[in-house]
Amino acid sequence: MTFKKKRKSWISKAFNFTIAVFKHIIDGFRKTSRFNWQLRMLTCMDCEHSKNEWKECDVCGCPIEEKAKWKSEKCPKNKWK
Repeated sequence: MTFKKKRKSWISKAFNFTIAVFKHIIDGFRKTSRFNWQLRMLTCMDCEHSKNEWKECDVCGCPIEEKAKWKSEKCPKNKWK
């Protein structure tokens, strides 16, 4: 028997991204350094949880490129430093 991976609903994606946006606002809209952003993106490019050419995280459903810029954010699988 094979199990299909359940896709994130748009509601859970919207909820997760809304939480990320609120954390970003509370953090004062601070962004990570360009170097750190590049490291995060490289990590996501190699991750099994990125989809749509590493544009979306399959764990939280957030847009990777945007979320990786925000200093307040962390990888849901703790892969970012």
